[in-house]
Amino acid sequence: RDRFTVVAPRLSLTGLNADEWMATRPVTEAAVALALAGEVARAKGGEAASRLSGPLAQFTPEAVAERAGIPADKIVRLADDLASAQNPIILPPDVSGQDGATTETHLAVALLSYACGAIGSTVRPGEGPMRGESVSAEQMRGLVGRMESGSIETIIVAGANPVYGVPKSLGFAAAFAGVDNRISLNSHLDETAAACDLLLPSNHELESWGDAEIRSGIWAVAQPVMRPIFDTRQREDLLLASAALGGESPFEAADWKSWLETSWRASFEAESEGATSFEDFWFVMLQAGAVRRAQSGVDPNPTLRAGALERAFQLPEPIEGFKLTTYAPAQFYDGRGANRSWMQELPDAVSKAVWNSWVEIHPETAGPLGLETGDLVEIRTSAGSLTAPAFLYEGIHPDAIAIPLGQGHTEFGRTAKSRGVNALDLLDGSVDPQSGALAFSGVAAELTAVGERGRLVILQGNDTDLDREIGEMMQVDDALEKIGGHQVDLRQILETAWDSDPKSPYRWGMAIDLNACTGCGACVTACYAENNIPTVGEDLCNQGREMSWMQIMRYFEETEDEGFQTVHVPVLCQQCGDAPCEPVCPVYAAYHTPEGLNAQVYNRCVGTRYCANNCPYKVRRFNWFTYEQPYPLDLQLNPDVTVRQTGVMEKCTFCVQRINRAKLDAKDEGRHVQDGEIQTACMQTCPTQAIVFGNLKDPASAVSRVAKGARAYHMLGELNTRPAITYLAGVSHAPLAHGGHGEHADEGHEEAGGATDEHGAADDAGH
Repeated sequence: RDRFTVVAPRLSLTGLNADEWMATRPVTEAAVALALAGEVARAKGGEAASRLSGPLAQFTPEAVAERAGIPADKIVRLADDLASAQNPIILPPDVSGQDGATTETHLAVALLSYACGAIGSTVRPGEGPMRGESVSAEQMRGLVGRMESGSIETIIVAGANPVYGVPKSLGFAAAFAGVDNRISLNSHLDETAAACDLLLPSNHELESWGDAEIRSGIWAVAQPVMRPIFDTRQREDLLLASAALGGESPFEAADWKSWLETSWRASFEAESEGATSFEDFWFVMLQAGAVRRAQSGVDPNPTLRAGALERAFQLPEPIEGFKLTTYAPAQFYDGRGANRSWMQELPDAVSKAVWNSWVEIHPETAGPLGLETGDLVEIRTSAGSLTAPAFLYEGIHPDAIAIPLGQGHTEFGRTAKSRGVNALDLLDGSVDPQSGALAFSGVAAELTAVGERGRLVILQGNDTDLDREIGEMMQVDDALEKIGGHQVDLRQILETAWDSDPKSPYRWGMAIDLNACTGCGACVTACYAENNIPTVGEDLCNQGREMSWMQIMRYFEETEDEGFQTVHVPVLCQQCGDAPCEPVCPVYAAYHTPEGLNAQVYNRCVGTRYCANNCPYKVRRFNWFTYEQPYPLDLQLNPDVTVRQTGVMEKCTFCVQRINRAKLDAKDEGRHVQDGEIQTACMQTCPTQAIVFGNLKDPASAVSRVAKGARAYHMLGELNTRPAITYLAGVSHAPLAHGGHGEHADEGHEEAGGATDEHGAADDAGH
């Protein structure tokens, strides 16, 4: 029942999963946090009220509302929620909110946590992992100055791509080209490696040894999961070997693995009490992957230091013109993932676009310019200009425009090269004066319509489900009422469970909780990897010839306050008990297995595509070509799954290869497959555990129990296809228009409730 509110000028993937969005003007988040801190402190009283009342006196809800562009009553209401919350959590912005005053924003959020009484409870400073020292943009500017002056003769780049990743306004690329000796230890030929004189390619991370503190007091050792594919060496081994070129090495360790063991042996001997030997400890460490070590001294109840509020917080200046925001998408982050075709063909969680860059613009901003999604626009800042297609997005403030990072590579393999634009080229090099961090947002920008159409391939046809109740949502109170009065409909459960051979002990099914699904798309990429699904490229995607067996549909649901809520719906083959695809196949390539799966016999398929035409869920894919997997991409193919060729229809079968493997193991042991033994690739990869898979004929299985829930429904259940996938409706605190899809679903299914099937069971469609 937690309430989740986002205060930001743009809705990211995190924001799309929130209950409420307070759409602030750019660079005003700190002021909103300070206004909330003042209101919360007054409501809760105590030490926080006495210490914050003076410094935050000017940050009244009315004053901040005028600058931030949000109603003052919303600030007051959110402050009341925070003051009454048992365990409030307030998080500062990520990179997309990192502007010229980002330290002020983080301090404001810390003061709000202090006012809420969260310091030492939900917020524990100093307990995070030790991440090491990071170089700020200000320090990078100093490095550029040293390179330009000629004081640096040799520079080694390892695990970084600054020629691409440092904004042009800082002048790194030009200064780097003037250094006499430029050496790259990177694993890929990226922009920085291409600008070097000497290339010493290193192992990939999955081919390397290493260690890291993954959480406070918990250390992990990384081990190679495979042998090096190419003629490469561990980065640290290259440095150790270089140290010995002039004669005897000053280091005792012959290689990095030995160095690592020696380092761990020293710390083990210093911390252990001789209860076990280092060899036993090291064996257990490598087997478990991590070990708990003593934490550094952390004050469990930190307080606000005397004099900490002597700094003067200022109300932000009024916004004029547009402010640019750049953000790191899930696929590419800062660009390091752009050379992976799986990531390029994974639709963006917000725009659902692939293989390109775009400019997010609010429809109110686009209207006077006559812009539609796909029209080319020019963005100009003091650092330069670029042209990209527009994407009209309700989830961005009219005073802001946003461009994703990670594209615009000039090198970095055939996949990333010449894709989209590099948004870093628009940053003017401004830094936060307190931390020296680069300002990724808040840059003044001009927006101009080019007057031409661009190409923006979007793999989703509509932003709403057109009242077909594909993605259902309900309000919290409705959900609680429904759960309280819920009774299991045994007819529907038996109907679904027995869509298989009565002699078979299995009917495989899946349940997907839309309240847990965040829309990240990890399941989609896992399906690509597990089932040898080819990526087809931008041209074929533009023709609608994508091959993904699984899609995340992102639907917007209107709310009564003229806002919107988002529901993410993973759509894959529903494994229907009465499948429309099966009777229309002239060669019986699509057939029903004894365990209730809609199987596909690849070597029988002649490619009529009748099954795809008859599938109401549109989840079948046709191979228009034989897609090549040039070396080394062929090494990633799963040997348990057939590679399909031209003219073959394909789709999801619940990772049937994993099902068969588990069945064979169970048969050898003289038993049935137990619940939890089989995980589909999508279920295994889901970070929120939104997907559950198992045997519907087992009433105690997790999937059976989830499928009996009060929020359960079947997609397009009125068609009476009897899907094996049960969805659980999303839940929101927002005032959904028309009461949300949950009410519509009940009404629609009552109309279809008189239909019966050969089992004599009414079609309740999951309700």
